[in-house]
Amino acid sequence: MSSDKFTITPIKLGEGKRPKSLYTYLSFYDDDTTVFYGIFLVRNKDYTIIIDTGTDLESYSRSSGFEFHQIDNLFESFIKYDYSLDKVDLIIQTHLHYDHCSLMPQFKGIRKYLQRKELEYAINPHPLMRSSYVRSYFENEEFKLIDGDCSILPGLDIVFVPGHSPGCQAVLIDTKEGKAALTGFCCISDNFTSKAGFIIPAYHENPIDAYNSTRRLMELADFICPNHSAQLIGNGGSGKNRKMLRGAH
Repeated sequence: MSSDKFTITPIKLGEGKRPKSLYTYLSFYDDDTTVFYGIFLVRNKDYTIIIDTGTDLESYSRSSGFEFHQIDNLFESFIKYDYSLDKVDLIIQTHLHYDHCSLMPQFKGIRKYLQRKELEYAINPHPLMRSSYVRSYFENEEFKLIDGDCSILPGLDIVFVPGHSPGCQAVLIDTKEGKAALTGFCCISDNFTSKAGFIIPAYHENPIDAYNSTRRLMELADFICPNHSAQLIGNGGSGKNRKMLRGAH
């Protein structure tokens, strides 16, 4: 592998069974799916990056009414995957829904990239979306605020993908398999393997933006990495090019 290519390691803090239709808009009403909850560790020889800061599964289980199985806690994962906070160069927070950032207070002193629009919305969300944001998880953070698309490092770019939330962002990553897009929005493998090409996230702030953002990511990337599945999905919709990422057990 070329030393400047990144690897993507999903660190599964927990998993839970949920109705598939919570992720696939107007689809799969009768099916359940096992959902990944955790963070993504992105590394090459020079940099260590964390995508999202994860969720407190115990708290999430109480608030959601769904049961979740704890896999690792954050500090156990430091040992298992050979990283530590003092080795992390930066964090990219895709959005501020509480299931993606409730562990943020444990990542003190690390630069965190966030869309300005997401922070502004999270502070004063629409009443319909208010339950998705818990201000205590992020209100004391100093973010590196960005507006729209942004190149962070060679081979690592941020793409503005509104829809799931107004300030949602994805991450484009150069890997040995090709260019992978870590979506940023709450989706699973089935969102990208339908005969129609893709299904937008069921939970969204704006369905038209969600559609346009999903389509844009599929045009930009060779592989899609859904935030709630630990897989790379090859573009084409059939699911034949589905690859389990290292670290996902």
